[in-house]
Parts: sequence; structure tokens; C-alpha cells
Amino acid sequence: MKKNNILVVGELIIDEHFFCDKIGESLETPTTPKSKLRNSNQLLGGAGMLYAGLESINKHNALLTPVGKDFNKSLIKKYKNIYYFEHTGASIKKQRYWVDNDKILQINYGNEKKIRNIKKIQSKIILKIQKMRKKFNSLIVSDYRRGLFDKKFLIKISKICKKNNITIYADQQLSDHRSSLGIFKNFDYLVINENELNNSLKRNIVKKKSIQNNIKFIQKKLNIPNLIIKRGIKGSMALMNNKFYYSKPFKKNHNIVDTAGAGDYYLSMFASTEGLDIINRLRLSNIWSYLKIIQKDSGIPSYRSFLKIING
Repeated sequence: MKKNNILVVGELIIDEHFFCDKIGESLETPTTPKSKLRNSNQLLGGAGMLYAGLESINKHNALLTPVGKDFNKSLIKKYKNIYYFEHTGASIKKQRYWVDNDKILQINYGNEKKIRNIKKIQSKIILKIQKMRKKFNSLIVSDYRRGLFDKKFLIKISKICKKNNITIYADQQLSDHRSSLGIFKNFDYLVINENELNNSLKRNIVKKKSIQNNIKFIQKKLNIPNLIIKRGIKGSMALMNNKFYYSKPFKKNHNIVDTAGAGDYYLSMFASTEGLDIINRLRLSNIWSYLKIIQKDSGIPSYRSFLKIING
């Protein structure tokens, strides 16, 4: 399988996990499990999760990212090709607490609204893209809605990509924010999940219409030729060259441990397989995503385990 070299631009988040074993129940609050800490870890989240998926496939990718001054730089130094630019705001940290493989609590820290001194960081990123442009076939914009990406910034990135025949992908995490998919107009690919598709539609669009009609509406509105929809237990689908393609999930996910990162891993494989036919790209992406959600203790699947599946 030919491996695509990919540049990611996006925001990092610190994912901190605490894994516990239940040893009883609290006498004060019987519904609260009494637990003993087994182990804990810190991992790169946000665009870092996407980059980790790419890194497992191919060591020739890179990430450009803003980070707060309080960010744990030792996490970044584990990777060779992460280039960071400090901003004056706080980093986002997400703490997740697990008891017997069940997530019982998540606490979010940091300023999730916007990044400060953003124009200076945008200028530095543009210069870095210009210097690195010949090393990459594709670029992924991984937007976590903290203000890094605006229309003018994305137009500059898009112009560099178009001039240098770099395929450009849009990946936006809508979560509880309002949709702003309009900033990705004229990109080559938009990769979103089905909920994000529905949330992005205006109120005057009847969401009960078929998913195919909704996808066509978004495609026409944004002038993006290729739309990829991640559908969880339904698999995934694509609209390319005005034709729909469908792929079933790799397995019925009875052994799911954690769905966090499933979409990031899906995109990492989909972008990495550029050049293959669309059915194979959807299928392989479903497999890579599946391997992520069955990992214990938020582990990273190995590319060897992926090859073992596809090679039978």
C-alpha cells in the first residue's frame, strides 16, 4: 500500500487518563465506587490524536500546532515531526477517570473559547507550510474550534495547497459549538460524522430527509467535490463524482472500550490511502478506526495488527 505523506495543522489537547480497579463501594455515598488507581497516562489529544494515527502508519508526516505555555512539552518531544508555536492562553486538558474499563467522569480544563495572539501564530504557520510544502502530498486542517482557523487563514493555506498540488482535507469537531463549515469552501475533502452533518444543516432544512439529500446539499453549498461521512456502527459512506459509495463497519463492535479517537484514526487511514479506489479507502479506514476503539487503557493500535487483518 502506497503511503501518503501528510501535514496536519490543528490544535493539541492534553488527554490525561486515570485507570482504576473497583475495590468496593463508598460508605458515605453507596452509588460511588471505591477504587484503587492502577495506572495513569498523558497522551496527545485533539489534532495530536489524528497525528498519532498517522505516525503509526507512516513516519513521514508532520504536525503544526499552537500550544499554551503550560503545555507538557515532554509529550511533544516523543515525536520527531511536531512543530509547535506557543500562545499566551491556557492549554486544554481533559481528565478522564476509568473504573473497570468504564469511564465514570471527565473534567475539562483550560480556555476552550479562543487562542490569544492568534494572528502572529497564523503567520508563523503559513511560513512553515511554505518551507515544508514540497515534502507532503496532503494537508489536513484539524479544527477544534478554538479560533485558530478563520476564513482568511484558510484561504492562504488553500492557495498554497492548490499551487503545489497538495490535497486538502477539512476535519471539524463541532461538539457543542455551532457549525462553521462554510470556512472550508472549495476544499478537496470534507470528512465529518453523521451527527456533525445533521448539526451543520440550517433550521429550514428538514433533517428527516435522506442522508443522501443532506450530503448533496452540503456539497453544493461548500463546493467540495468529495464528502466522507463517518457513521459509527453503520460504517461509512462517500459522495464522489456525484456518486455514493458505502462501506459496512468492519465488525459489530461488541468489544468497544473507548470510542474517543475513532474519527481521528478513520481520517488518518483515509488520507494515508489516497490513490486507492474509494471502496478500499472506506474499508481500510473502518478497520483502522475499529482497532482504535478496542484498545485498553487508551492504547494506540499497531500498524502490524492492521496488516495482519488485511492480509488475512
